[in-house]
Amino acid sequence: GRVNVVAALAYGVNDVDPPQVVITAPKENSMVSGNFSIVAEAIDDVGVKHVEFYLNGNTPIDIAEESPYTVRWDSRLVANGSHQLSAIAYDLVDHSTRSTVIHITVDNIPPEISLLAPRLRDKVSGNAVTLEASANDNQSILKVEFYINDSIHSTITSSPHKTVFDSTGFEDGVQIIFAKAYDTANNISETVPIFITVD
Repeated sequence: GRVNVVAALAYGVNDVDPPQVVITAPKENSMVSGNFSIVAEAIDDVGVKHVEFYLNGNTPIDIAEESPYTVRWDSRLVANGSHQLSAIAYDLVDHSTRSTVIHITVDNIPPEISLLAPRLRDKVSGNAVTLEASANDNQSILKVEFYINDSIHSTITSSPHKTVFDSTGFEDGVQIIFAKAYDTANNISETVPIFITVD
């Protein structure tokens, strides 16, 4: 690190040790999307002045002056793919230390999902009506949720994304069905709601 002699004299301290800093969020090899928090822990024997956050080496993101050292960053400002985060902590006399680099994958591409069953205007009955969706993503699908009348019915975390519901628990008449897909970067897509008739 570097030493600001004027600042050292002004603070009246004998600070010869640089600060320590580590990025605690996101974790190494995380998948990220949208706006998210970058968090660092920094310590110094005298005091930390601020922490600067950088993208891909020397592109500045923001500065945090108080613990917890946290900034928000919009990943949609960069291309999808691999990127690096780092932080530089400064103490009261301008010693500085750069953190270990954190590798992340930016993924702002939402998954694709379509409802396979039931079909629009289907008439259903019985206690084992099929709910099925097809979901795909450029990375991977985390989960698919099925909704009936705006209430979540079930969550499926592996392919095939398929389950059943008991239509006898619903009044006869029109019910609304849709599904949501989440990828591992927490991008979300949902199908167009369809109506079916419980008979």
